[in-house]
Amino acid sequence: MAFKLLKIGVTGNIGCGKSEVCRLLKKAGIPIISADLVARKLMNTDNQIKLTLKQIFGENIYHSNGKLNRKKVAEIIFTDKSAKEKINKIVHPRVIQYEHQLLLKLYKTGHFPIAGVEAALIYEAKSEHFFDFIIVVSASEQTVIKRLKKRDGFSENQIKNRIQSQMSLKEKIKRADYIINNDGTLQDLKTEVEKLIYKLQTLI
Repeated sequence: MAFKLLKIGVTGNIGCGKSEVCRLLKKAGIPIISADLVARKLMNTDNQIKLTLKQIFGENIYHSNGKLNRKKVAEIIFTDKSAKEKINKIVHPRVIQYEHQLLLKLYKTGHFPIAGVEAALIYEAKSEHFFDFIIVVSASEQTVIKRLKKRDGFSENQIKNRIQSQMSLKEKIKRADYIINNDGTLQDLKTEVEKLIYKLQTLI
């Protein structure tokens, strides 16, 4: 099946390297929208989201200048496990809607046969049906621990807690259309992304 605009989703768990894959895709001329950046923007600018978050978590979830108090959000999520789910339920539908609008704009330019979204929670948000092709970036737990210790200075326990709080990578791999293994070097990853781009071009 050929697509007028092939909508790809790039996902994977913490430390697997999905952002690096997306950086390489963008370098190759494939626009990739960051769901994290969209969520951050909407939490700061969407009045309905702001109102709902204030009603549930209190006025001090925002600073006096109207910007999200990210430190406060982190505290809430850390002390109340259901809070993250509540926030996601408020924000995710609008993020998905906004991504739709951005992809539509890209399609209308007529310049891009392929465009996509980088999002950690494609399966968790049940938004996989929105994409034509989903890529899961994977890495072994050993590699992830090594990376996050170096990148964020996390302890092994902190990293394992974060890994366990996510949908299992095995489950994501099972549901993917394409898997990129990122246990090797940056050069290895570049080779894998080149193979992915070749595959994507066969679909358009």
